[in-house]
Amino acid sequence: VDTELHFGGARMKQTLDPYGGSSGADLAQVYGQRKTELDDLIARRKTIKAEKMQAKEAQVETVEKLDEEFAELSNLLLFRKDQPRSTKTAIPTEEEKDMNEWNS
Repeated sequence: VDTELHFGGARMKQTLDPYGGSSGADLAQVYGQRKTELDDLIARRKTIKAEKMQAKEAQVETVEKLDEEFAELSNLLLFRKDQPRSTKTAIPTEEEKDMNEWNS
């Protein structure tokens, strides 16, 4: 069978349709089915794309709303800027002392 296909299939009694149908099928019908399948595929892709765009717009609106709320909250915390910060240095632990001695 492989050699028949390789050398043009002269002995093959049945011709194959490139669209998967039988050789006796009406070619116009096969093309019509293929066209409707492609149209359906395009329509599905467009709806998926529209849904993604709507989800993205909703996400952007939510982020903007959260940014505004955070700005209001940060305004409430501004009083902390005027308070002096403690300048205490942390007391090094024994392990940190050992590491400092080892590094020097």
